[in-house]
Amino acid sequence: MKNLFCLTSLFFWFLSLSALAFTQTCSFQTINVPGASSAEGVNDQGAVVGNFIADPGSHSESFLLFQGNFSFFTFPGSVSTTTRDINNHSQITGSFVDNGGFEHGFMVLNGNFQQIDVPFPNNGTLGAGINNNNPGDMVGFFRDPNTSLSVSFLRQRNGTFTKFTFPGSVTTEASGINVNSIIVGTYQVGDGRTHGFRVRNGDFLTVDFPGADDTTPRNINDKNEIVGTYVSAGVTHGFSLDLNTNTFTSIDRPAATLTEINGVNNNDRVAGSNGGGLPVTAFQADCTAVF
Repeated sequence: MKNLFCLTSLFFWFLSLSALAFTQTCSFQTINVPGASSAEGVNDQGAVVGNFIADPGSHSESFLLFQGNFSFFTFPGSVSTTTRDINNHSQITGSFVDNGGFEHGFMVLNGNFQQIDVPFPNNGTLGAGINNNNPGDMVGFFRDPNTSLSVSFLRQRNGTFTKFTFPGSVTTEASGINVNSIIVGTYQVGDGRTHGFRVRNGDFLTVDFPGADDTTPRNINDKNEIVGTYVSAGVTHGFSLDLNTNTFTSIDRPAATLTEINGVNNNDRVAGSNGGGLPVTAFQADCTAVF
């Protein structure tokens, strides 16, 4: 990934709104954890990570669900912990808030927590995605200390950090990365809309669900299938995008008032959350009909 974001090699194109779009559903299973919850990542072994707030006014805690067994955890000494992804080597990434209210990224494996902070001036670091390398390459974003806007980062396996933004954007938040070095996330240009993007080797591409008001890609698997969330007419839906066929698919949990897709593995399983009553509830789903 040498010279990944060299400005002299930047190119970007807009994904055609003529891309095919379908509607599909999956086989959903609710994840029963306390309070409001959301599943964020799932690996090929079926381990799911996510977050929950047990009681109104309490802070975020994280969970790991594997083979029907839950493990609940927080970063040691943190006020709140938000987990975002897990790879096939059970490396987990996310962010936590310390006692001073400052945000830090983290990685954890077998109970060994590592704090991750970008080496650039910042007002907080948030880890968001990790790929299936061992150790995994990590992406996320940090707060610019002068503007408080988001700048994305890539942390490679050797510990090297690279920062980047979508060309012409005012804020960029990377959220997922696969072993093919494709990074996905969101950007804004000041028009009040959230746009999706993907980037590989410095080539940026806008990813907007056709006709949507806002699009939020959250992750990408090693088959180059993106999942995320889009908003249309005030309603939140999940989506997938197969980069091999340029095909969008809208994904909604039946009877839910909102559906969010946050994670995807290489075995057609996704993780997310849905509304339809209070509180919002985590789920995992078999999406063989989609992928």
